[in-house]
Amino acid sequence: MKKYLIVVIMALSSLLQADYVMKYQMDTEVQTFMYHNDKSSKMINVSEGEKREIYKVGEKTYIVSYEDGKKTVIDMDKMRKMSQSMGYDVSAYQEETQKPQYKIKKTGKRVKVGGVGGEVWIISGEEDGEKYKVEMVVTKDKKVVKSVRAMFNLFASMSGVSTESNYLEIQKGYVTIKADGMELKSFKEKKVSSSEYKLPKDAKKQKIPNFAKAKTKALDSCYETVCCGKTSGESQVLAPVLKSSFKGYTLVGSGICDAMGLGSLFGVASVEGALYKKGNDYIQVTLNLDDTEGGMLRSTKKNLDAGRSLPIDSIKNYSDKKRVNGVKVIQGELMPMKQETLEYIIDSKTSLTISRIRKNNKGVSLIKVVDSSGGVNLKKLQKSLKNQKTKEASKPKENKEQEVDVDQAVNLLKSFF
Repeated sequence: MKKYLIVVIMALSSLLQADYVMKYQMDTEVQTFMYHNDKSSKMINVSEGEKREIYKVGEKTYIVSYEDGKKTVIDMDKMRKMSQSMGYDVSAYQEETQKPQYKIKKTGKRVKVGGVGGEVWIISGEEDGEKYKVEMVVTKDKKVVKSVRAMFNLFASMSGVSTESNYLEIQKGYVTIKADGMELKSFKEKKVSSSEYKLPKDAKKQKIPNFAKAKTKALDSCYETVCCGKTSGESQVLAPVLKSSFKGYTLVGSGICDAMGLGSLFGVASVEGALYKKGNDYIQVTLNLDDTEGGMLRSTKKNLDAGRSLPIDSIKNYSDKKRVNGVKVIQGELMPMKQETLEYIIDSKTSLTISRIRKNNKGVSLIKVVDSSGGVNLKKLQKSLKNQKTKEASKPKENKEQEVDVDQAVNLLKSFF
């Protein structure tokens, strides 16, 4: 009897210490989340042969990237402090996220997905004037719900801002385990080695630059590569409209900008960039396909006028009176780094920024360089944007609801950039 009790106690002890391991298939990506407790968790993302990990260790959050056989660790707390030292405090600008309005029809049909019991729900509503109706499977399994919430808390901890932007929790206490483009593949309760939650010993720590001491040097280095050296694939909208050269400047390349590899991790591709070079001078071209601020210059001026602390002291020669081919143009020079900037407000959610760090006061100004020919054909760009929107609109309606939900996670991700 005594031996039997010992076995039972050991079994119960093992169960109490068990971890949750949850695996989701997100289109072509496989996301595995391991949860021990609120201070010890890990996300593994594998997509097209590439692997990235997010760790929660105590109160700190880290990202580990695997490139060319090398492991690199990014301390997200230090990264956030660096941003704050530059004047960017995410918490000061975060707005309350409004969840999309929809109706839920609970069919009562019971199914199992990834070994977890769930119920089929039909979600219907209207978004951007279009009606939609999608079918998904949700579960109220408390352990799965707890794991999903912990996973999103891990995402939120990267920005240092609490969030309720959990697009998988369709209703309080109910999380999605199957929908178009995503499916829970497995959920297990088992003991995971404590070493799984520790950062790889052979990983090299990413050195976080001190922008307060070396802003100019960092900007110069950033300006010499497409998207500051962080891309994830070929640009879709910008590349077809770029000229190979203009006014002595030669196109170096273009791509989808991906700060710290986070864009490819979550499927964000709303910023594209290109780089032109002439001797030691570089011109950066940035296309923001989801600009909610009406352009970087306008947003910067608004923050300066409001007295917010920024790495920019002032905007020299600011003007927003010009138009080119019916497109509003905002121009100015960001001080003290002497960054000449032209911004074309293509539409309510799209802006094109052309900028250059001016080494001295000699030579032709950026406005004259761009006016003379320019690296971007605005008419072709507008046509390329239209084609892209047509392509997006042609997607099956059932895909659009998933995109609406994912937008909330995307907005959270953008706060990291």
